[in-house]
Amino acid sequence: MSGQSVTPIYKPKDNVEQEIRNNPLIFQEGNNGVVQRAQFLTRDDFEEIDFRLNDDNLSLAVNGKFDVKLTDLSSLSFGGTYNYAKGNNWNRAF
Repeated sequence: MSGQSVTPIYKPKDNVEQEIRNNPLIFQEGNNGVVQRAQFLTRDDFEEIDFRLNDDNLSLAVNGKFDVKLTDLSSLSFGGTYNYAKGNNWNRAF
């Protein structure tokens, strides 16, 4: 069940996220400063989702070994490994 979470996952609502992307900074005239718009988000700006975003993952690991017995006192071994991974590496910190 990839993608499902046992704890609630929240993301900004689509219109809120688009507003942050369009205007990421708020200019404060009185303070002659700039602050990030995302610092003013409230609980109402988020929605709970029932799956994790960007958590796709695919992994393949193959190991092999061949032993060839040449004589009673000697043998020859061939072996190798192959690893393949593909994913989006979901991270809760973002």
